[in-house]
Amino acid sequence: MGVDMLDFTFRIEKSFGIKAERDDYRILDRWASERRPQMKPHDLTAGELHDWVVTLCEARGVNVPHSSWTRVKLELARTVGKRPQIIHRDTLIVRDLGFS
Repeated sequence: MGVDMLDFTFRIEKSFGIKAERDDYRILDRWASERRPQMKPHDLTAGELHDWVVTLCEARGVNVPHSSWTRVKLELARTVGKRPQIIHRDTLIVRDLGFS
């Protein structure tokens, strides 16, 4: 897990009032390998990161706000220093956003 993922997770924890545990990252690895085995293991889409945040909220009994996608998109943009308008559900976080 790279620096950007740690920064993004910290921001998400603060924004949603949740805590990501070490095992939660295995979900991301599994999704990446199952959905696109030909790609780099950590090149998830922004939409998949949103789905992960929703999964974490639900697992911790935290209501998922209607603004969840907007929040995830804003935190991704802040993490990589890009405009949120360029981030879509199918945006690849490594290839398109330069996640490290």
